[in-house]
Amino acid sequence: MQLTHKKNQTILFVGASDEMQHPYESLLSKVNLKAEWISSIQDLSKYKTEKPLAVVLDIDPLSRPLEPHLESFRFQFPKSELIALSSVDSASAALLIIRSGFSDFLLKPISPEELVWSIKKAIQKNELFQKIQEPETHLVRALTQISSASTPSLIRLSTLEFLQDFFKSKGACWISFRSPKPSALSSYPKGVNEQEISEIISHLNRTPAPPPAVTWSKQGQHFVFVSCLENTEGVLLWGIPKSIQEETLLVAKTLLEHAELSLLNLEKFEEVKQLTFVDELTGLYNSRYLRHALASAINRSKNKGKHFAVLFIDVDHFKSINTAHGHIVGSEFLIAIGRSIRNTVRETDTVFRYGGDEFVVILNETELEGAKIIAERIRSVVERRLFSIQGIKLKATISLGIAMCPEHAKDHETLLKLADMAMYSAKELSRNTVHIYTTDLFADKPKEATR
Repeated sequence: MQLTHKKNQTILFVGASDEMQHPYESLLSKVNLKAEWISSIQDLSKYKTEKPLAVVLDIDPLSRPLEPHLESFRFQFPKSELIALSSVDSASAALLIIRSGFSDFLLKPISPEELVWSIKKAIQKNELFQKIQEPETHLVRALTQISSASTPSLIRLSTLEFLQDFFKSKGACWISFRSPKPSALSSYPKGVNEQEISEIISHLNRTPAPPPAVTWSKQGQHFVFVSCLENTEGVLLWGIPKSIQEETLLVAKTLLEHAELSLLNLEKFEEVKQLTFVDELTGLYNSRYLRHALASAINRSKNKGKHFAVLFIDVDHFKSINTAHGHIVGSEFLIAIGRSIRNTVRETDTVFRYGGDEFVVILNETELEGAKIIAERIRSVVERRLFSIQGIKLKATISLGIAMCPEHAKDHETLLKLADMAMYSAKELSRNTVHIYTTDLFADKPKEATR
């Protein structure tokens, strides 16, 4: 496979281990490619070289969720082919990576030959698109990228990339008219002059809404604005070197219609995902999502050597509240308990309604002492609070159990089981307390059905 690129021949590696450098550099040099290395994604701001042909990103060190990192990466290298490496064989991660605009997803350890082959494929695909100059071909590629984008920002970026290149404009900007003053949601290329964008926006006549499509000229340069999303958003391009023909404007309208449909579909998908993973009563995550979150936390623990804790929480004497005041009050009471837990933990922690009056919290990157402090804080907040539900004043206490990863268990089922056992020990002993799992819990005693 011969490569014909003539511009920058750099392959940038981000987050890859040092021991990879020599074998990869040697093989890349044989196909006239130069390797550069950056130790972490945080150091990218120091990278000043011309945009590389391809970028290879090791996603293992990245914090979760991955989406913001992948999206930021895509914005930083819009013209480069992107390849992700990971030691975790995850279909969901692979799908997310491809939908974020990456060319390939490869599992470590990976041989130099395999990685170079993947890089050459990605570059050759890019070169093929560059050779085919027909607008229809570029439009098909843009439509494909928009359809597969995993976030609204990536949909907008793919749209702006195509339109800026198609019109040969100085810049392109996605504008929102949802507030009294129009604002730029994203721009391409990244870092264009914000003041210049604001001045151009002022040319748009918004009475009572922006025009569906408008073109104008100023000092030998041409401008175009095309609206979408029921005239609440649109794309502005400026610095176009030649006058805009009707057929050219039609291509822009076609692409924006597709982008609009993709944004609406993504919005519907997010709604469905919320229904799938969010508890309908409390608005917390549900037990279905708990399995995914625990698996992700375990992977982070393995890769980064970080500990985390699982809290299992049960409301003491909850049945008596239902019996005395009815299920409606009981349901609102659970909502208030869940909100108290959510407001007490850190932003990096995740709260779930496990079922009934049971809650689970994942305390990320936490040692045992830190987990004990947070658990005791939750217990104390609930104990001190006077809940007012439909005019009824209620007091409550909770019992909590703690299990640690990797000290107590390294798989999600065992972690949940041990945290539940510790919680039940707290309920059996005194309620309104925190217990940490120990190996002698329930050694000879069966667990009762009622709590």
